[in-house]
Amino acid sequence: MADRIPLMVNVNERAVTCIGGGKVAAKRIPILINGGAVVTIISPTLDDELLCFIPVLNWEKRKVSRAETFTSDILFVSTNDSLLNDELIARAPKGQWIYAAHDAMKSDFHFPAVLEEPPVSLAIHTGGTYPAYLPKLKSILSHALKEANVHNELKTLAEVRQTVLNHPTLSREKRTELLRACATDTFLHHPDKEMLLEKWIHEKSV
Repeated sequence: MADRIPLMVNVNERAVTCIGGGKVAAKRIPILINGGAVVTIISPTLDDELLCFIPVLNWEKRKVSRAETFTSDILFVSTNDSLLNDELIARAPKGQWIYAAHDAMKSDFHFPAVLEEPPVSLAIHTGGTYPAYLPKLKSILSHALKEANVHNELKTLAEVRQTVLNHPTLSREKRTELLRACATDTFLHHPDKEMLLEKWIHEKSV
């Protein structure tokens, strides 16, 4: 059984309690806020990069007690006190998602590097082998997407998909077969894709 699986997660309106307002929080918390999470940071101080989020960020300017328990959907612990972090995690309710900045093995999830080249989003992780290699890996993948003409092919396929899904004479099974056929080089490299698509639709409609 794998100890981690890749997921794209919707955090909209999820409650997040972040203990600690330093550099780690400044790097990760904006990602959760931009995803629509409702974030409360408990910390005596707040990194300058988080101050601009105050209108949408709740800041409780205080120290956390070791006896406190938090019932938010996600508990994000990022203080410099590893013992405090561990005690908060130990008291976390069952089912609460944990992010432990001081110990990756105690986290339920990680923040992968992301390559955003709309409509493509790639989440990248080195499995902890060498995170500093991620910028080069992102560059390699970006170059590969351009070399493979991925963006233009997806633009073409987006139009094809609407044509196929809205065609009145195709069954669900035939639509699936046709969509898979159009994603192959036979279609994508054809000099007259419009003609080929009409031909295939006619054949599948018979």
